[in-house]
Amino acid sequence: MPIVPETNGRVAEVYVGFSGPIAAGAPIFRLDSSKQEAGVEAARRKIAEIEAELVVAQADILNAEGQIQEANSAHRQAVDELETKQELQRRNPGNVPFRDIEKLELVVQARLGTITSAGAAKQEAEERMATLLPAKKASAEAELAQAEVDLEKTTVRAGVSGRIEQFTLRVGDIINPLMRPAGILIPEGAGQRSLQAGFGQIEAQVIEPGMIAEVACVSQPWTIIPMVVVAKQDFIAAGQFRGGEQVLDPQQVTRPGTILAFLEPLYEDGLKGVTPGSSCIANAYSNHHDLIISKDTCAARRAALHAVDALARSDLTPTGTRAPLSDACVRWALMLAHEKRAAAGVSE
Repeated sequence: MPIVPETNGRVAEVYVGFSGPIAAGAPIFRLDSSKQEAGVEAARRKIAEIEAELVVAQADILNAEGQIQEANSAHRQAVDELETKQELQRRNPGNVPFRDIEKLELVVQARLGTITSAGAAKQEAEERMATLLPAKKASAEAELAQAEVDLEKTTVRAGVSGRIEQFTLRVGDIINPLMRPAGILIPEGAGQRSLQAGFGQIEAQVIEPGMIAEVACVSQPWTIIPMVVVAKQDFIAAGQFRGGEQVLDPQQVTRPGTILAFLEPLYEDGLKGVTPGSSCIANAYSNHHDLIISKDTCAARRAALHAVDALARSDLTPTGTRAPLSDACVRWALMLAHEKRAAAGVSE
């Protein structure tokens, strides 16, 4: 697994060495985060500003309520004065100037307008407090979350437990995710659970999941490891296509592809002692027992299938441990004899 950050930047801290174990979630290195920290602080200040606006909006609502009460009182007073003048005019015509009555009527209309304006101001403050400011606060909180994510991305952590290898990054280096990786993270247990074997294309009709196989690795000589085929890739990676600016010619593919098979140990801890990345050879053995005992199989074909299975059999110890050295030598010779026919280079 290549170790690369999600963003560009200059390395500020390095927490690991050139090689060593590391736990999942542990920091590997940190980029300069001054810009991201400023973004987080700006988002927090914006949230605080909006919260202050909520307090001001509450005060505006109280102020608008006071203005409504004042406008109602002024309107009530103007109405009372108008009614009084009109009553005096009704009792003694000409006693009250007609101009004064018109002025009072206009004052009443003005007081009604003041009440409407104060009510609109209160409604605006309530809407701002109930809708606008909460929406602005939610947006600010989202910006804060984004800023915190950007800040977190400046610290590169191990996604899984494993081992750091070839880590050459140092403080002050400029790193780009599109350039070379800072190092390699090898997951814990990698290369110790299964093998990948490439068989010749002629074995495409023979290799099937469930077949028994034997593997010998250079890092553990004179030892035969019983394996079982668990999966087979249903295509051949011959390199017919590569994205780029050059059109490939089929004749440029000089090496034919292989049938990729996935092998797992037949017994627990079967690959114990095998160094991950070892070069190995593998033999997979056919089993035609069902065809041999079938009533539809003719005698000649049964004899032929018996011969095939007899020449490609696997003598595994019943306990699942490794066979004695003498049996191992026999198997080794058998595997070398069949290397050109059904052998493949294997890598973990």
